[in-house]
Amino acid sequence: MGHQHQGYGPPGSYGPPQTFHPARPMPVPGHPYAPPARPRNRTAVILVSIFGGLLLLAGCGAVLNVLSRESGDRGTADRANSAPSASARATPRPDPQPETYTDIKLTSDYHLRFADAPLEPVEYSKDDLFYSCGFGSCDFATFSAKLARLDSGSDGSLQACRQETRFATRIPVEALSKGGRMCVRTNKGSIAVITYKGSSPKGDPSTYAILDVTIWRGADGKD
Repeated sequence: MGHQHQGYGPPGSYGPPQTFHPARPMPVPGHPYAPPARPRNRTAVILVSIFGGLLLLAGCGAVLNVLSRESGDRGTADRANSAPSASARATPRPDPQPETYTDIKLTSDYHLRFADAPLEPVEYSKDDLFYSCGFGSCDFATFSAKLARLDSGSDGSLQACRQETRFATRIPVEALSKGGRMCVRTNKGSIAVITYKGSSPKGDPSTYAILDVTIWRGADGKD
């Protein structure tokens, strides 16, 4: 029977002998025998990062939404404040009421000024229409306004004068038959329709034209 080596217990012990094993060294990080480090949960880190980014974007969106609403409210208020003035500018001004003068005898070298009320021939003026005779012919002429002959059959309305653009500074009487009309547009914004009714008879000591005049003062928006 072979011999077995047994360890011996400490003195005074009565139990069976115990075998002693050398203590196992504790693992040291970085030591070749240390157990590998536990890997981090990368999925959790990514989810947390995404969630944080979404919260940041949501906060920025809320701030931008508030700023946008405030800007929109200010813009609406500004438009509301400016709307009356814009609508007032867009509203067309009503046409002035016409003034009619009949059987005016406009003597050669006398003028009519359509700003005058009542309208009467005046001497030594350059506004707005004058009658001039010489060398066997007579003309209606102007220094500062625009003349335009209306076609026969025209109603002689304000709208007809506004649409007529065949401007001249002199219209011979021969171009007008009795009842013929011409428009005068002054540089002060008045529009007048002149109806030619005839001239002075031969042998009369004065040379004149007989006119009916209808005036719309400020119809061009300048007065």
